[in-house]
Amino acid sequence: MCVWTAPGVPVVKKETAGRQGKGEDGQAKTREAKLGCVFTQTGFDRKGRPVRDDDSTSYAGAIEMAEVFGRRMYQEAMRRGMDSAGEAVVIGDGAAWIWNIADEQFYGATQIVDLYHAREHYWNVAKACFGQNKDKLCQWTAERRKELDDGRPEEVIDAINRFSSLPGYDKAICEREIGYFEKNKGRGGMRISGREVSS
Repeated sequence: MCVWTAPGVPVVKKETAGRQGKGEDGQAKTREAKLGCVFTQTGFDRKGRPVRDDDSTSYAGAIEMAEVFGRRMYQEAMRRGMDSAGEAVVIGDGAAWIWNIADEQFYGATQIVDLYHAREHYWNVAKACFGQNKDKLCQWTAERRKELDDGRPEEVIDAINRFSSLPGYDKAICEREIGYFEKNKGRGGMRISGREVSS
């Protein structure tokens, strides 16, 4: 099983030469670091959820292109015995480059969206739509959390859709986050993702 993320890492100026940045000046100040881990799960907890095997995690990371990093993760997974695993699973945050690597390097593996990253996306909607109304924000996000925990991302999409047509709500944010859930709802069930990474 693999999980990888890509946080921005501050680097010296020469490392960002010729790279487009996200800031107002267009200058890059960070480089994308990719980190992945490979681990096994052979046991279950009392509720029947998979549990990560003790001391089974190994890590690989680098500042490099996604294609190169994909090969790095494949080599680590093979070194760890992926070819004899009962099932291979790739867990990601929903970024297209991760699923591209999964398709290319881990063909046939189950693809699962990391539940915790998925939660960030309905929180984006809640903050945009409820602002400082803490009671409504907490109630609405609690309902979305249960829907994802129960493997019902379609209901999260429906709840966001109801906001997108109301006056005074940020339609652009709603549409962006609906797109995230639409693209990823079929990947292994978002409910599974939170359970798969438990330790």
